[in-house]
Amino acid sequence: MPAVSIWFDRFQQRLFAYMESVARLMVNALRAGSYAAMMYVGFVVGALGFSQMTALPSGALMAGVGILALALFADRRGRVLGAMGLGWFYAAGYGLLVIDDRLPASAAGHDLEVVGQVVSLPQHRDRSTRFRFRPEGEAHVHLPRTLLLTTYDKNFRPVAGERWQMTVRLSRPRGLVNPDLFDYEGWLLAEGIGATGYVRLSPAPIRVAAAGSFNGQGLRASIAERISRAPLPAAVAGLLIALSIGESAAIGSDNWTILSRTGTNHLFIISGLHVGLVAGAGWWIARRVLGQGIGAALVALSVSLGYGLIAGMGLPVQRALVMSSVWIAGLTLSRSVPARSLLGLALGCVTLVNPFATLSPGFWLSFGAVCCLMLVFSGSIDWRGRVWARLLDLIRSQWIVFIGTAAILLDLVGQLSLVSMAANLIAIPFVSVLVIPALLVANLVGELYEPASSALLVIVGQLLQICWALLEWLASLDAVVFAVSFPPIVVLAAALGVVVLVVPASPLPRWPALLLWLPIMTFRPADLTEGQMRIHVMDVGQGLSVLIETADEVLLYDAGPGPAHGSGFDAGEQIVVPTLRRRGHFGRIDTFVVSHRHLDHAGGAPAVRRNMLINRTLLPGRRSDCTRPRQWVTGNTRVNVQPIIGSGSENDRSCVVWIASGGHRVMLPGDIEQMGEAQLTALAVPAVDVLIVPHHGSQTSSSPALLNLLEPDIAIVSSRRGNRFGHPHDEVVARYLHRGIRFLNTADSGAVTVTLSPEAPPRIDEARFDRRRFWYD
Repeated sequence: MPAVSIWFDRFQQRLFAYMESVARLMVNALRAGSYAAMMYVGFVVGALGFSQMTALPSGALMAGVGILALALFADRRGRVLGAMGLGWFYAAGYGLLVIDDRLPASAAGHDLEVVGQVVSLPQHRDRSTRFRFRPEGEAHVHLPRTLLLTTYDKNFRPVAGERWQMTVRLSRPRGLVNPDLFDYEGWLLAEGIGATGYVRLSPAPIRVAAAGSFNGQGLRASIAERISRAPLPAAVAGLLIALSIGESAAIGSDNWTILSRTGTNHLFIISGLHVGLVAGAGWWIARRVLGQGIGAALVALSVSLGYGLIAGMGLPVQRALVMSSVWIAGLTLSRSVPARSLLGLALGCVTLVNPFATLSPGFWLSFGAVCCLMLVFSGSIDWRGRVWARLLDLIRSQWIVFIGTAAILLDLVGQLSLVSMAANLIAIPFVSVLVIPALLVANLVGELYEPASSALLVIVGQLLQICWALLEWLASLDAVVFAVSFPPIVVLAAALGVVVLVVPASPLPRWPALLLWLPIMTFRPADLTEGQMRIHVMDVGQGLSVLIETADEVLLYDAGPGPAHGSGFDAGEQIVVPTLRRRGHFGRIDTFVVSHRHLDHAGGAPAVRRNMLINRTLLPGRRSDCTRPRQWVTGNTRVNVQPIIGSGSENDRSCVVWIASGGHRVMLPGDIEQMGEAQLTALAVPAVDVLIVPHHGSQTSSSPALLNLLEPDIAIVSSRRGNRFGHPHDEVVARYLHRGIRFLNTADSGAVTVTLSPEAPPRIDEARFDRRRFWYD
């Protein structure tokens, strides 16, 4: 043992010495690098810092930061810090403007008559259509610049570019908040959407004007319609629409799964790769016609801008346009500009266009990939060399991008495709060299003669199907690694490991990078100790899904609403399964209980059963499941299942479950109402520590007799703010509060997690408050 201790001490000393060498190397690289690039990065860091704030700053704080930033910027030695202050100040001002543009709270929930233009391609679902709308003219209340509207009228089919008069009911931007999952409110902020709502069926919408001839959105719509009319399979047509105009909604869910499993999502929507190809082609042609100068640069910029307009000018397209413009400007300048300066300028310009672009994983993936490629190659690629050398450079580039973006994907997306390198190695040249040029020609010809365009589209579709067959085979390997929620230090260690691997001509050895990657490859959340219990009520809107974890049992109760519920939203696929994975349950859980058939509880169940191996499943309507009392014991955990007998109500036929571990109990009663509660009261069930409020807090549940029997310390209701049922009812809430029960609502708190320990008070985490950002309403 002393020998092992001495060896470990020496290893630790060497590791610290190595880390010190890495830090010294990075400092020297920064000193030798472009000072301008460091200022651009400082500006981005400042904007990123503001995006982490929990509340908007006061005017005095903004003024103080702005003055200090200008003072630092005036001194050359303090310009990097000054740029950080200016980035923070700029993002704060931008944020104040965006928040101020939101719908006033007084106008929410009321009918409003609006006139304006459809400014996006409508997204058609089975029962609804969603589109962006820009109001025009004066109104008696402030209307945001952009609205996100949904219509449930099958006869109302708006077209991009049309002007309509309609009656809408709006609400302020609001989304579901679950730890480490997609932030819908943050996305609305970055997209500049100030209100969401739906179109009223009466009075019927009136079209004021058709789409103009030279309207960008109208052109996008005509391209999509032309591709849809071509004799192509629906799945192929959707992929071609996405490649042509950047409309990712055209890609079906099954195809999205293939793209996710192969890491090729970026390739089948308009991204930096496509804009860069168009800009590069425009530059190459213009330079040969006009010579290298301002004229060629303007032509290339005009071509890429036109392509961006057709692509819809979303955030990824804006980012790609800025990067392409900076690249073209650098090529046009007579003197040599360091690549790091161009990258820093592009980073700063993208942030200047929208300081909240940093909220998107795509921002970090695109710049991370470019940065790694720049570090590794840095002018060492000779495209005039032999074919074998080019092939090696292509393989090397994909390997570097895979390594460089792996930590970002694991942390921000939660998954990493192990076949993405192979998939991109084949798909990128195939799509870039064959599919996209042919598709551009087909779309251009379509503006002149549609039959010729249709024939070309068929050829492009056949080419795409060749590549797609390979992607389907790679996806079938199911070589995807899912990630838990990582502490920041784990991600930083992995990022440092990437730097160690990709920095060229480094005097340091490469093998310690593997040590820096060990935490992110091996990290798992701390296991619950014997007697502990964790209750996680997910924020699924007007529905229910609860995860119960003990040292011996992992039980999922309900799976929230599914796509058949009406909105197209699948809580099982988008919230429940990702939450299970983020908590370390990658492929298996012990028990899955679906309380009853209603779609707000059972709608997400197919996604859970499709993605998880389940040891024990209890479904409604099956004789062996919830039609008789059941009980099982696993270690220190006891699970009781109690059906409600003899009721004609689907709600009252809910499967009631209570779990005991370490002296604590939790009850999950589903949607039981008065009859079901009366049966539980007659059974004299034991008191509980945590109660999931029956039937979302409706007036027909949570009877005084049940609450007096159970005596819970904490009650949690799952509901959506402003739901049409009025859940939870004020009288029911008062009933809980009057008894001194702590009452939590996912509509206000986001996802709620309660951790019970044998010798400690309950710990309660509320996602909307514990991870609060200034844009949360």
